[in-house]
Amino acid sequence: MAKNKEVVPTPIAQSLQERKVALQVLAAQAEFDPKTYLFDDRFKPGNPSDFPSVHTIPEMMSCLESQKDVEASGVFIEATKDGRYRYRKFENKAQLKEGWKRGNSLRKMREARFRENSPTWAGQNAGLVGDDFVPLLGGPFNKQPYLYDYLRAHAYCFHEYHHHPLARAIVHITRDFVLGGGYRVDSEDEKALVLWRAFEEANQLEQMMEDIVKEASIYGENMIWWLPNNETFIGYNDRPGQEPPQGLIPRIRLIDPSTCWEIVTMPEDIHRVLFYWLVFPTQYQIKTGSLAGQPVPTSKFITQQIAASDVMHFKYNCVSNEKRGRSDLFPVLGYLKWVRDCINYKLIALKKQAAWTEDVIVQGSQADVDQISAALRQLGEFEPAGSRFVHTDKIKREYLATAVGSQGKDETIMEGISMIAAGTQIPVTYFGLSMQAGASRAGAVVGTEPVAKKFERRQLEVTRVIKALWRKFQDQYGIKGAECSVTFPEIITQDRTAKLKDIKFAEDCGYIARSTAAPIAAKELELGDEYDYDKEKALISEEEDPPIMPNIGAPLTAPAGSPAQGGGGSAPKSPSLSGGTSPSAMTSQDRADIKNQDRTPIQ
Repeated sequence: MAKNKEVVPTPIAQSLQERKVALQVLAAQAEFDPKTYLFDDRFKPGNPSDFPSVHTIPEMMSCLESQKDVEASGVFIEATKDGRYRYRKFENKAQLKEGWKRGNSLRKMREARFRENSPTWAGQNAGLVGDDFVPLLGGPFNKQPYLYDYLRAHAYCFHEYHHHPLARAIVHITRDFVLGGGYRVDSEDEKALVLWRAFEEANQLEQMMEDIVKEASIYGENMIWWLPNNETFIGYNDRPGQEPPQGLIPRIRLIDPSTCWEIVTMPEDIHRVLFYWLVFPTQYQIKTGSLAGQPVPTSKFITQQIAASDVMHFKYNCVSNEKRGRSDLFPVLGYLKWVRDCINYKLIALKKQAAWTEDVIVQGSQADVDQISAALRQLGEFEPAGSRFVHTDKIKREYLATAVGSQGKDETIMEGISMIAAGTQIPVTYFGLSMQAGASRAGAVVGTEPVAKKFERRQLEVTRVIKALWRKFQDQYGIKGAECSVTFPEIITQDRTAKLKDIKFAEDCGYIARSTAAPIAAKELELGDEYDYDKEKALISEEEDPPIMPNIGAPLTAPAGSPAQGGGGSAPKSPSLSGGTSPSAMTSQDRADIKNQDRTPIQ
């Protein structure tokens, strides 16, 4: 894909190069341990002979003294004698040296360390109590996480989703409740709706919506890229003949937010986006092939600017002056790791309890011990079943089991799980834990109410995504003013029997017509979109037996003084229950008349 060079002026390109150098230094110093999935970001002293590696003011001054060809400038924070802080700007190396030599107070100046050092991150600081991040100053500058911090949080959330059962349950429960059996888009503009159906099919939008909901929960962001020139695939610095083909319908792709190192905006307005800067290596292929008679590389390293008009960015769990969103798992990352570690330690303890050891005592010389040891090694780790041992009374064999103390019910793990449930607004009962097997239905219903609002809120956010796609797509085809409606399944399914009774009650009371009630009832009975009330009514009239009318009551339940419903002639009146006459006061003749009357319902 060609870069959009018009939106990248020369000064920005120069600053981007400087950022690349800084990021390369950070990547070189933060060593990744593949066993623990952690970065070793502990402080490491800088090398005075290598300027990009220095961290502190003394290291920087030492570097400037030893490296004559290095120039430096910057803004620093100075601690004054009365304990206040102020900014000091130095334009060049000479001013830095002069300020450094001027007084002891300036030796207290240091770089501002605005870093989101949240104790909830797994492995960040072992969750030490009181080691919290508090911004030194207000404003959006202090609320933007460093790129390293953002990528680290992104990596942890991705890891927990794939490795932690509770994290996976949180993401999938959110997806299942928000989408359910799927969404539906409708519009009164038939032309716009037909085009939208083609757009859905070309981009496999139903499958993509599942990814959008999942990634919104894992990453806290959705970046939807409209491929330029209606290209059907993504391309980057393609060789002649390997360019992606163009289609009639626009194609969209989801961008991995971790590949976007910067959303470049006007400094004073983060909503005035200039372009999105992507930096990432592609996957490495063990085997590759050829296309258009030219070989395809095994991998590429992409650095690319995408125009703001080609990207739709949706962010969640953040405030208005933050550029990037946050995962649903972000507040509970520390608790997720803590619960997993606690459970692993308990399993290890149980494993040790189940283990046993064989103790062999030999009364003899070292040669006897060596001989017995060699014989036991030949039997392997475990002796075959039915083994027979012949030895003197100088050899004693016995089994030793691990001795453990008494164990009670551990409430601590449940407290950690409760914190995870509170941080994600997912009730503990939704996780299906054995310790919650005895929870009452009433408690489950009460716990459902808050999470239903959470899922409804996410449905509104997904609706905004779909409607934004709708408007941009229709604008490309010149269809103005076409609106759409998005329908999701119910979050909490009500009792179908009760709803059908409510529908019948509303019809009997004259609140709604039967033509209105019938489609609603058909939906509750899951008859599908093919249900047509007029056709169904015609089929009912053709049936030989008359329809059942459950609202027609027996004579005993009819109002006082009203005639019983029969086929012809006058019918005996039903006894009045409200007038004081009880059913037991009826004569045998009354009962016989009621029993023999014609009960055919009125058509």
